[in-house]
Amino acid sequence: SCVRGYTAHTNGAECLPCNASTYKDTNGTGLCAPCPGNATSPPASPSLASCLCLPGFEGDDGGACIACPPHTAKATVGPDASDCGASSCIYAAPLAGAVPQCLACPAGRECA
Repeated sequence: SCVRGYTAHTNGAECLPCNASTYKDTNGTGLCAPCPGNATSPPASPSLASCLCLPGFEGDDGGACIACPPHTAKATVGPDASDCGASSCIYAAPLAGAVPQCLACPAGRECA
């Protein structure tokens, strides 16, 4: 029988850690469950609360992760975005999928 965070291999004799972005909160041979969308967890996570929101998303540990609201940003894994304030703009780097960051308002651009 496998402990929380581990699942039985196909032969049933060997317990392997749950993959990243999954968790298993019971003992036994059950399968690892995926974290909610836009969340990740370390390997061998023993509970849904191990699932943390990805950069650019916020929400309670183990809960739904939604995009950070306007004028906020989050560059780390975890629950809350930070308020950038009126003196900053939110914009992504030129690469697709880049995480929005709090950056100084560029000259000639209005940021509120």
